[in-house]
Amino acid sequence: FKKVQAAGAAGSKENPFTIAEDFAYIDAGGQDDVYVKGKVSKIQNEFTAVNGYGTFWISEDGTYNNDLTKDFEAYRVYWFGDNKRWKEGDSQPAVGDEVIICGKLTKYTNKNTGAVTYETSQYKAYVYSLNGKTE
Repeated sequence: FKKVQAAGAAGSKENPFTIAEDFAYIDAGGQDDVYVKGKVSKIQNEFTAVNGYGTFWISEDGTYNNDLTKDFEAYRVYWFGDNKRWKEGDSQPAVGDEVIICGKLTKYTNKNTGAVTYETSQYKAYVYSLNGKTE
C-alpha cells in the first residue's frame, strides 16, 4: 500500500473520507490509497479463513439505502494490517459497527444493467479500524 495523503489531509488516517467525499474522490479520478469511514449497513459475504476477505456495505449512518449513490461497497477487503488475511478467531464486522477502510477505490459499471457501484478495488483494501480498534 502506498499512502500518500499527508497527515490530516482529506482521505488520510487522521481525516478519513466520508462516503460522499469518497464518491467525489473516485469521480475526480483519484488513484491513491485513502481512508474511508462509515457504518456497516449490510453484510454481503462474511469473512472466511478460506478466502481471507469479506464484502460488506457502509453508509454514513449505518442505514442500508439500497441506493448506489448512498451506499459504498467494501468489496473483497482484507482484515487489519496491510492486506492481512482474515483467520479463524478474528472478529466479524456487524451491521452498525463503525469502520475505517484503507486502500484503493474504484467505480464498477455492471455491463448488463449499467448500474455504477462505488467500491474498494478487490484485494487492494483492508479494514483499518473496527469500532475504534486497529487490530
